[in-house]
Amino acid sequence: MEFRILGPLEVLENGRQIELGGAKQRALLAILLMHANEVVSTDRLIDALWEDDAPETGRKALQVYISQLRKALGKERIATHPPRRPRCSKPLSRPRG
Repeated sequence: MEFRILGPLEVLENGRQIELGGAKQRALLAILLMHANEVVSTDRLIDALWEDDAPETGRKALQVYISQLRKALGKERIATHPPRRPRCSKPLSRPRG
């Protein structure tokens, strides 16, 4: 699969162009390509797609865009990771005194 990001965003597979959907979906793919092999948080994606004007349904819309991109590109191309939560590997002890 070939991703072309200079000029209009295009994805080719075996020389055939893949339909990417509307503007927000294409913008989402561009953001993910710019952060390839990195975890990008949902909040960061929403901020990038809508800036200061995210709709109340932004999370749901983002899920739909990701689902549509997985259908177009193959589900293995876009991974989902659970939120990272800070974890302490050893119990913290306080000095006695």
